[in-house]
Amino acid sequence: MKIINKFQKSGIDKILPDAKIDEFLFEPCGYSINGLLPHGQYFTIHVTPEPNCSYVSFESNVPKVDQAQMLLREL
Repeated sequence: MKIINKFQKSGIDKILPDAKIDEFLFEPCGYSINGLLPHGQYFTIHVTPEPNCSYVSFESNVPKVDQAQMLLREL
């Protein structure tokens, strides 16, 4: 099931505003977003909420300094 605007609703667009994204909502549950940033940088987030155990992952090649600046901008 393709979804629209979860990127904005989640607030990720404020942390990574220049990202070109592809996102997907899985049935019965789960969310995946992949983003491309300038200079060959990327990020991917996967969320699988389950009653007994949930899973969240984040992967990126954005330099740590840039990540800290992104988070501080939102705080």
